[in-house]
Amino acid sequence: MRLKVADNGVGISKTEIRKTPKTLDLQLVKNLVNQLNGTMAITVKNGTMVEVLFKELKYKERI
Repeated sequence: MRLKVADNGVGISKTEIRKTPKTLDLQLVKNLVNQLNGTMAITVKNGTMVEVLFKELKYKERI
């Protein structure tokens, strides 16, 4: 599953995009993505776009 959120504002500063975010909002998003075994990419071009990818979960067949 792919989730994209984007805007056309001034964009997020490149110092905010790092492996260990300092702002609470990015920390929360990164932690939630990690808990769900997903990946997150941030692109800054004519605004900011955050793309989160989640793998499809496979469940055991129920009786």
